[in-house]
Amino acid sequence: MPHRIGLQGRLTQVISFFGMVALSALTVLVAQHLLTPPKARAQTACSNATLSGTYGAQNQGYSLQASDGTALPAPVPVTDIVLLTLDGAGNISRTGTQNKGGTIAPNDLSGTYAVNANCTFSITFTTATGGANHVTGVIVNSGNEAFVMAADPGRAVATATWKRQ
Repeated sequence: MPHRIGLQGRLTQVISFFGMVALSALTVLVAQHLLTPPKARAQTACSNATLSGTYGAQNQGYSLQASDGTALPAPVPVTDIVLLTLDGAGNISRTGTQNKGGTIAPNDLSGTYAVNANCTFSITFTTATGGANHVTGVIVNSGNEAFVMAADPGRAVATATWKRQ
């Protein structure tokens, strides 16, 4: 003869089953939350004033052109240590030292910059010969840091990290 469960026993089984399902779902949600890496978020709004003050920077990369603009036969390693001063109104000056293929020289430039609301920015440095060097970047850490790269195709492959002083 089959074993019969009363109504109260049946309700207990149903409640236990749904309790186990709820506990399992909660466990999955907690695991997903703990295992999902935090998302990087851009600052809410930036302007030229976001980039203001003095920043120390280390630039590293390779030069692909000679100073006269002709292509080099092979990339030449370049590194700079510079101090940047930005006025918050779109003007920038840079003073520092460059090591280009083992030759050490000052690397002082000035120029202008423009910051977009999404915290990306562009800079045009004026060279001693009247030419222009362009860089682009993104502001992070509430304007205390920036990640920057060379933006003139065929001229250089270089990146930099800026830190506010």
